[in-house]
Amino acid sequence: SEMCIRDRSWTKAPEPILKTTPPAGVYAPGHNGFFTGKDGSTWMVYHANTAAEMGCTGKRAPHIQRVTFDARGVPTLPKLEREAVVP
Repeated sequence: SEMCIRDRSWTKAPEPILKTTPPAGVYAPGHNGFFTGKDGSTWMVYHANTAAEMGCTGKRAPHIQRVTFDARGVPTLPKLEREAVVP
């Protein structure tokens, strides 16, 4: 959504929308950015570890996650997955 690029459109959420999710192999996620898929869908790219206790090392890898927006335009993430395919 175009709203993503306007800083005045953002307010801090009471809980993180991107957080450690062990079933998906996502630990210590951070430093995200957004992009649009060819089909117009919104995606977020971020880095994370694939296991606990890895620290901030070169083992951190890029991840992507589809982003949807609720009726108020607030970004939400569906269940984090190990792999995502961008259309």
